[in-house]
Amino acid sequence: LFNFILFIKTQDTENIFEDNKDIRFCGAGLLKNEIKISSVISKKHKLNPSRKLSTQFSPIRIILDTSDFEETGSQLPEIKDKVPMLKEAMIKAVNALKDILEVENYGNDIFGDLKTLFDRYNIKKWNPLFDDTSNIPADLIILAKFEEEGEFPQGVLAAAMPILLYPLTNRPIVGLLSVSRSSSFYSYTHIEEYFSIVFLHELTHALGFLESMYPYFPQGYENIIMQKEIRGKMRFLIKTPKVVERARKYFNCDTLEGLEIEDQGGQGSSMSHWEQRILLGDYMGAVIYQEELAISEFTLAFLEDSGWYKAKYYTGGLFRFGKNQGCKFIENYCLDQDLKTEFKNEFFDYSNAWTSSCSTGRQSRTYATITDDDR
Repeated sequence: LFNFILFIKTQDTENIFEDNKDIRFCGAGLLKNEIKISSVISKKHKLNPSRKLSTQFSPIRIILDTSDFEETGSQLPEIKDKVPMLKEAMIKAVNALKDILEVENYGNDIFGDLKTLFDRYNIKKWNPLFDDTSNIPADLIILAKFEEEGEFPQGVLAAAMPILLYPLTNRPIVGLLSVSRSSSFYSYTHIEEYFSIVFLHELTHALGFLESMYPYFPQGYENIIMQKEIRGKMRFLIKTPKVVERARKYFNCDTLEGLEIEDQGGQGSSMSHWEQRILLGDYMGAVIYQEELAISEFTLAFLEDSGWYKAKYYTGGLFRFGKNQGCKFIENYCLDQDLKTEFKNEFFDYSNAWTSSCSTGRQSRTYATITDDDR
């Protein structure tokens, strides 16, 4: 599942989807749905109202409901034969999260009136388990569906977001995963593995890695995001404690104040993904390529900084881009005025453009071109 990369190449434009018709995007910021806070508090919290978060975490219990997804897919002639494969890819992504994350168990009675929620998001078919919400053995429900007709711009593979939060902590307890109807996406090689990555990426948005969720973090938006001029431009950075701690150690830069997030690409990309100039190869980039991927320790640290999750960091060692390159790697351009780089393990320059070299994940050969805006 983890032997792929997400690579980003964006530009300063709000029309990035129209201008890059062959690139595959995440559309997390494009969903027009609302984030709701449940009115239901579990029995265990009613019995102890002062208890909001405990130190007792256990592996996250996720129920993936593909009922509506499969029903709609069966009515789409060009896609219906791909639905079982896409469902299996979703299951792989959910299982990956189950292996990595732990949460506090709030109880099995936390979801409230799911029927009203389903109606709001046009979910017409669902698991009968949800008819009685008094005992659903889950910490998170993921509702999968196909996009509404014409909902996604060209190039968007999928999108996800939380749609219901637990009232005492704001942790997501129901997420919506919306998948493109475009049949052109489903002819790739290794398609199941590829979409396992896509769905893992999207489900991480549903966990809370999404700009619209930052105000719901316990520390508040102002303690999550900062702005700083870096490489001649004002950049947005994640400045939460565990992200900064791990980034300083990883890059060998004791003065690092935060880790850059994507600020280009418009509503579907900006502020909800890592800046790939710094974290090329992390699965939470905005543009999704079918190459090598790693779950970096920074994504896991950010999820932990929410206070909602505990993460197992065994996947973090697979990420190596920029490791131990020092503050210059963060602060300097990747290429100087002569199109040369001091970070030859990370960037192509004039001397080796068009020649093959190791890919970011060190698992294949690749090459690059040089353009005027590559600095």
